Amino acid sequence: MLYNMRFTDVELSYLFKESNRALKNNCLLYFSFRSDKDVLYNKGKKIGSNIYEIDDFQIRFSTKEQIESFLTIYFEIKDIEESYEEPVSLYLVFCNKK
Repeated sequence: MLYNMRFTDVELSYLFKESNRALKNNCLLYFSFRSDKDVLYNKGKKIGSNIYEIDDFQIRFSTKEQIESFLTIYFEIKDIEESYEEPVSLYLVFCNKK
């Protein structure tokens, strides 16, 4: 859930650039983003671009297009839902450095 934290687009781009640099060829990287389809999206106090403060947590929500803009290696994005106290909608991203 690292990428759901309050990062700017510049900071996220840097994180992905560094992840890509550190990955060896034929290595996989899996991560998730909180989806813009999540039930909590647009709830709480808006504190930034797609960032909302909900119950004292600052959560970033992303669209598929935003995620794609950060990636420079082959990837696949899937919609998934997890259940905690209430359903959470995520984009699960699989990256493979060839």
